[in-house]
Amino acid sequence: MKANPKIKNIKNLTEILQRLKKKNKRIILCHGVFDLLHPGHIRHLKDAKSRGDYLVVSITKDEFIKKGFNRPVFNTKERLLSIAALEDVDYVCESPTADAIKVIKNLKPNYYIKGSDYKNLSLDDTNKIKLEKKTVEKIKGKILFTKTPIYSSSKILFDTGKIFTDTQKNYLDKISKNINLQKFKDILKRIQNLKVLVIGETIIDKYTFSQTIGKASKDPILVIKEKNDIVFLGGAASVAQNIKGICRNVDFLSEIGPEKIYKSFINKKLKNVNKIFINRKNSSTIVKKRYVDEISNRKLLGVYNIDNSNIKKANNKIYNFLKQNIKKYDLIVVSDYGHGLIDNKISQMIVKKANNIFLNCQLNSNNIGFHSMKRYKGSKNVIINETELRYEMRDNSTDISSLIKKFCSDNKFKNLIVTQGINGAILYEKNKQKFTTTPAFAVKVIDKVGTGDVMLSVISLFFAATKNHEVGVLAGSMFASKSLLKFGNEDIVSVSELKKFFSTFLN
Repeated sequence: MKANPKIKNIKNLTEILQRLKKKNKRIILCHGVFDLLHPGHIRHLKDAKSRGDYLVVSITKDEFIKKGFNRPVFNTKERLLSIAALEDVDYVCESPTADAIKVIKNLKPNYYIKGSDYKNLSLDDTNKIKLEKKTVEKIKGKILFTKTPIYSSSKILFDTGKIFTDTQKNYLDKISKNINLQKFKDILKRIQNLKVLVIGETIIDKYTFSQTIGKASKDPILVIKEKNDIVFLGGAASVAQNIKGICRNVDFLSEIGPEKIYKSFINKKLKNVNKIFINRKNSSTIVKKRYVDEISNRKLLGVYNIDNSNIKKANNKIYNFLKQNIKKYDLIVVSDYGHGLIDNKISQMIVKKANNIFLNCQLNSNNIGFHSMKRYKGSKNVIINETELRYEMRDNSTDISSLIKKFCSDNKFKNLIVTQGINGAILYEKNKQKFTTTPAFAVKVIDKVGTGDVMLSVISLFFAATKNHEVGVLAGSMFASKSLLKFGNEDIVSVSELKKFFSTFLN
């Protein structure tokens, strides 16, 4: 198919517009996702074109779109072609960043035009519009707002059933009967003001993408060739990172080794988090390295660097910190990976003294058979997957509802969430004797690592801020579905993304 002459790269477009401006032509710039082209977009662009001579539209690339579940519907190429097909549009390009700032700096439009729904800058959670406005003013341009009727692509897609299955949509309809968008925003405000302590192991997750060569000629072993590494925060550090995406006041209590390279990485990733680290000179930071086949994206091997020897001093320091400070926090989120950081004395003190606690006790290859939630008997809120639950109960056959009831009764847990992969999640509220099932929102799975961290991060905050626990489980499930699509803990939870997702089905 012949290339559309309206579609340009930034460099070529800059040169074209420079020539036009020398001829005193007024350049108009609009920017957006334009995932579902609707009458609101067409009227907006027609209004924008009427204010100048040439209309340029820049498009947000797929990788930067954070509009909620299963977005975008149409990829970057398709959206470029759709906009280019409009009569009023003279040129279209993709933005190299998540906002329009670089496009504005390069193209230097006379006017940057947004829809009327962006006019109140106090509602700009992302701060993008404010920064774009400053950039426009620096190049001596003006930001203007159209007065066309407001449409929501997300709302249209939801109402037409294009982004959710019938099961998912029915569940969302049920949720919308118990809460409206304003009440949801009020919950978010309460969440943002919570003072939260996250406690647990700091883990460095490293993925080494490799070429699988095959079996060695002399030994029965798999031979691989290392290509490139990507590194993420894992463990409780990932939980702290995600909670900081929503909360203003987040402390993180953990221990790390002496390695400068990891300290620097952790500090970079945990900006604006108050880090209370116990430094162990004679022990390394926990590193979990996974070798991944670059073609199939399948994990080939895991190599863990874990040294929980001589951890008693760290235990004592953590205990003493909690003894003095535990009452300062509205919520304590425990992400216990079972590598020795939290001993029995610490776990029982948290349960007895914390104002509010949310717990996840990880079962993994390093601690299986030794790590148990029984140490946290009496916890208010607990999240666990079905495999972990059945292992805890040593029961692989009893129906899940009966098992949940017994587990909560034996351990005096008040609220329990059991995740079930593609079958969603079950919420059991003991005081109400109530079961609620939230459907899964994942469409495919690339990497499960970090999914539980995301669930714990989001759900714990909602449980601390509202008695409408179903909303919290839904929010956690939505973000967890996104984390399954990428390796590691790449995407961080954000207030703006939560608002966008819930605005698709709440009034």
